Amino acid sequence: MADANAKLRWGTSMTPVEVLSDAEGNEQLISSSTCYGSVGGSGTVGGVGGSNYATIDDAGDATSGYINGARQYISVASLAEVTGTALVALNVGGNSTDDEGIWIKNSGFQHDSVTAHASTAIAATTMLIVRAITQYDGTVLVDESGIVSGQEPIVAVLAAGEGIFLPLRKTMSNQSFSLASSTVAAANGDISASGETIAAEVLVF
Repeated sequence: MADANAKLRWGTSMTPVEVLSDAEGNEQLISSSTCYGSVGGSGTVGGVGGSNYATIDDAGDATSGYINGARQYISVASLAEVTGTALVALNVGGNSTDDEGIWIKNSGFQHDSVTAHASTAIAATTMLIVRAITQYDGTVLVDESGIVSGQEPIVAVLAAGEGIFLPLRKTMSNQSFSLASSTVAAANGDISASGETIAAEVLVF
């Protein structure tokens, strides 16, 4: 049985922080004195105008990101600066149905199985790269003039423990996105293969 009248609540915030050193050489973090402080926003996805609700399956399955309340983990392969693996395994509404929202998280651990991540933590430089790889109509971006594989727009670069929610409101499918496990150079952002397989949490509604 599924709840077809569901909504997704989300919120996010960001604080610019200055790093100061005290007399002992220890770092002290303070809110930026030049920015106007923390920024943030929140919202609800689904049910706008009393229709287009999100659907939450009670039991879940291997394509929902959960089964009976237990997380499901996606194995994200090590890749250099290439497109990455499309989220074709999570077509919750089917190929023809666009999604209300998608949650993506870098668990911070290597992949073990669909029901558990490994006990081995990933390296600090290993990131989960999220790319937008198709347009709303499903046209692959590499088919567009001037775009080649690996140069599709990067939506997010998630370090261990970081996650992002994308409110889609039925404008596109989760299959419009791809994931890759890559090493990102702090100095210049160069992307190379990480050599590790990330266990990613993904929820699609």
